[in-house]
Amino acid sequence: MKKIRLASISLVAFSLAIFACAAASRHPGEPSGAFGKGGGVYVTSLAPVEKDGGLDLLIEGSGKLQYTIFKLENPKRLVIDMPELDISAFTAPIDLTKGVAWQVASHYFPANGNSRIEVFVKEAVTYNVARDKDNKIVVSVRPLTASVAAASPVAQEREVAEGETEISGIDLREAGGLARVIISYKGEKPRFEMVRKREMNRVTVDISNSKIKKANEKLLSVEAKGSLIKNVAVFQFTTKPSAVKVIANLNEFTSSNVFEKDGKIIFDIGPDAVLAQASEMKDEKKEKNVDLSTKREKVASDYSGQKVSLDFQAADVRNILRIIADVSGQNVITSEKVSGKVTMKLVDVPWDLALEIILKNNNLGMVRTGNIIRVATADELSKEREVHVTDVQTVEKVEPLYLKVFPVNYESSQMLKANLTAIKSARGTIDVNDRTNTLIIQDTKDRLAEMEKLIEVLDKRTVQVLIEARIVEVSHTHVKELGIKWGGTYTGATGSGFPATVGLSGISSGAQSSAAGGVVNLGTSGQAMGALGVRLGSVDSTALLDMQLMALQNNGKGRILSMPKISTMNNIEALIESGREIPFQTTSSAGTQTQFKKANLTLKVTPHVTDDNFIRLEIEANKDEADFANQLPNSPPPILTKHAKTVVLIKDGDTTVIGGMFKEIKTETEAGVPFFSKIPVIGWLFKSHMDSNSGEELLIFITPKVL
Repeated sequence: MKKIRLASISLVAFSLAIFACAAASRHPGEPSGAFGKGGGVYVTSLAPVEKDGGLDLLIEGSGKLQYTIFKLENPKRLVIDMPELDISAFTAPIDLTKGVAWQVASHYFPANGNSRIEVFVKEAVTYNVARDKDNKIVVSVRPLTASVAAASPVAQEREVAEGETEISGIDLREAGGLARVIISYKGEKPRFEMVRKREMNRVTVDISNSKIKKANEKLLSVEAKGSLIKNVAVFQFTTKPSAVKVIANLNEFTSSNVFEKDGKIIFDIGPDAVLAQASEMKDEKKEKNVDLSTKREKVASDYSGQKVSLDFQAADVRNILRIIADVSGQNVITSEKVSGKVTMKLVDVPWDLALEIILKNNNLGMVRTGNIIRVATADELSKEREVHVTDVQTVEKVEPLYLKVFPVNYESSQMLKANLTAIKSARGTIDVNDRTNTLIIQDTKDRLAEMEKLIEVLDKRTVQVLIEARIVEVSHTHVKELGIKWGGTYTGATGSGFPATVGLSGISSGAQSSAAGGVVNLGTSGQAMGALGVRLGSVDSTALLDMQLMALQNNGKGRILSMPKISTMNNIEALIESGREIPFQTTSSAGTQTQFKKANLTLKVTPHVTDDNFIRLEIEANKDEADFANQLPNSPPPILTKHAKTVVLIKDGDTTVIGGMFKEIKTETEAGVPFFSKIPVIGWLFKSHMDSNSGEELLIFITPKVL
């Protein structure tokens, strides 16, 4: 296995303390950061003191402090990372004029609640850390040539005590999609535990009752492109009993495993880490046999070999293969059955393309392993593949089975079982413990590795989406009516005994009339309205004529606003429903029963969060309301429905609207006295007119936000 290029940063001390919750009461100097508000630990004092050409940096917090300290170059500086600590009140740079340091700069990262202190130095330095109290540490920085005045517990060396383990070295190798940290030790067989922190992309191995010399403490930074690991740190942990921590910061969280073998602690990271104790890391990544004769047709960009020009006539194919071996620097081996003559002329062709053309032209194929190319006939390679498949099937039948327990965090273990069943071997078994949501799998090593990869892909934390809806219902009415009421009274003598008088009466605006209706009533519908009356009468009051002009204009507007909110997991439907259930009675042989029918406003939203910060929404809106005006006896009222269904793609935090659910009713009514109402101009004295306009609209605004 080739060792990847590593940048090793020597550490004199590299310390970490267990996090403790801050006191409940707020300090007068507590910062306004979100972490400080939430009751976390915050810095109450940051004081650099320059003396003896060095620097003593006092850091005090509201609770127990945890820290990681190391040196970096370009520029030279001492870095103190303090997780779960708010230093936002002290982020102004502090310039220094004396000694080895020239500035102290602090940074607060509200996204994760972490802080960093950087001490910029003029030359190489040494340092130690002394803890006065749980919430107070002093970092002493001195020139490398000077001695540190006070040795802290971190800086002190101890001999290996009886029953204790000494970590003597660390090595990091990576190949074939698997990173392996090899931890050497002396003394007692170590006791260790692995802690996974998915949210931090970090895996830690805690080695209890152990120590490591300062010279062996280090931070290995990985510079290789595409590596699984950002860096690996090994350092003494300041606890009693003493312990050593090995922390691997990952580019992306993946599988991991740790075990002890041949006097070393093996810490594996990568999709193939499962059951790594049953496998061996090779010095180099083993190339799988590739039969190029069966591969897809390539394009010119697939060939990268050095370009060659070949001109042969009836040349032996073996000689041509030897020439290609010389040009390519590859080792070429041919079987006894390889033979044939080649006539060709190639100019400036990549050697790997020329080789493939020659092989195809002579019904040959090749298998490439590392820098060795084996050439054989197509029949030989075909038989080899058949034998290989048979061997694999035979090995799978006799290969030992391993038992592995997979804790499932976010997915249902029953659902994962259905996915894993498709890839298990015939002898494999998958059991589920519902109480702990755990998979218990017994299968071959290779099948377990495949299942591990699939579980890592499927068992991921699902984001949650907050659905904010604003539902606006708007209604408006407009009624305009105009009409006239004619009325009056007339009384005359007949000159006979009975009847002595004859009278005609109708509606009157005066007190003398007692009639309830008019001679001609062309008024409006009887609602409260404005009126204008005119009365004409004779001197002796035997005749009265009444006219009332009745007019009505009515405008009404209504608006109902509701703002429901609901959270749901990604790809899970959220339902918002508001309305009522309408009771109605039915009669049957069982008697009279009361039943209910829903008339609701229903909103269904299913979110899907994409990788580019967009959200796809499947929206279904339904508004039902009862039509009591057309209800039949002992029957439920008819339900008037409005329904909309759509799929939209919007950015996180943006708003989409559903509109167009609109209803408008317009009516015009005219009533009048036949013939008289048709007379031009004066016809308006004998008719009435009513205009009515009503409408309602439903608007739904939806705003999704990823939590």
